[in-house]
Amino acid sequence: MSDGLYLSAATFKRFSPATRSEILGALGIGHAHESGSDSQEHSGTSATQFSLNEMRKFLDGVSDKTRLLLTEIARAEARFNVGKVLKKLGWELSDIRGILAGITKRSRTISGNPRAEFFASVAWDDDINKAVSEIHPTTHAALRALLLSKNS
Repeated sequence: MSDGLYLSAATFKRFSPATRSEILGALGIGHAHESGSDSQEHSGTSATQFSLNEMRKFLDGVSDKTRLLLTEIARAEARFNVGKVLKKLGWELSDIRGILAGITKRSRTISGNPRAEFFASVAWDDDINKAVSEIHPTTHAALRALLLSKNS
C-alpha cells in the first residue's frame, strides 16, 4: 500500500467550500468542473475558477506590479477588503485600474470564456476601505501555492 490521503466523499462534503477548494488546490487538481466553467455568483458578478495549472499559465509573463497585487491578495482571504490590500501596497485605486483591466483580459484568454471575471464584486462602496471583492476559493488556493510557497 502506498502513502496517501483518503477522504470519503461524505467526509469531504462536510468541509467548508473554502477548505475543500484549498485541499483541491494544494493537490493541484483544481475542481472536477470543466476549466473556467465553475463560478461563484455575488451581487451580479461571478469569479471564475482557475486550477493550479491555469494559474501557472496566468502568472507566466504578468508584470511585476500585477504580481505584487496578486501576491497581496493571496496573503488575504479569498473574500478581501480592497482598501486593506491597497493600503498594504501603498497604492490608490487609480494605481491599479490598468492592472485590473489586464487581469480581466488575461482571465478571459486563459479560461476561453469571453465573459470570465477574475474578481467578484461582493460589496462595492465609494469608500474604498468599505469595498469588498472576492476571487474563487480554488483560484485563491492556487495563488497561495504559487506565490507564497518557498519554492516559487
